[in-house]
Order: sequence, then structure tokens, then C-alpha cells
Amino acid sequence: MLPARDSPLLVNRAARMRLRLEAVAPAGWVFVRAPADVDLTYDLGRFERVSRFEDLGARVVVDKRFLLRPGLVEPARYAAWSDAAVAIDRGDVVQF
Repeated sequence: MLPARDSPLLVNRAARMRLRLEAVAPAGWVFVRAPADVDLTYDLGRFERVSRFEDLGARVVVDKRFLLRPGLVEPARYAAWSDAAVAIDRGDVVQF
């Protein structure tokens, strides 16, 4: 990504995604850690990830939601928008 812009960035398409991921441990095993929750809101959208244990730790469920609205990112807001895109990319990594 560019560190700065002289003209606005046009985001001309909306994007909406919802994903549910379930991880099941082998019989007799349990998960001891679920992926951390993430909640990022930025100028044109939001990314959210919520994790929870089910079946006494034998299953982890991860719900992810992403929203990108069309609009213009003004040059003065571009660095913050770019930082949000990097944070979303990093927040989308699921580790057990």
C-alpha cells in the first residue's frame, strides 16, 4: 500500500462476508485456547471475529463478519484506511 495519496481512493463495490468455522478436536482431546476476538471498525466498514468453546472444549466455533461499503477515502484519511486494511488482514488469521 502507498503511504500517502494526492487524490481520493474510490471504493466502488460493497462487500459483505460471513463465515462460520468449526474445529473439532480428536476424541478425548480438548482445545485449551480459542482464537482471540477481534472487532475493527474503520471509515468504510467493519471486521469482527468472535470465538467460543462448545462441547466442553472439544469444539471451537469462530464466527467472522466483514463489511466494506462503497465510498471515497480522502487523502488525509488514506493512511488510517491503509492501517485498518493491514489490521483486518492480521486479524483474519486464526490460530489454535
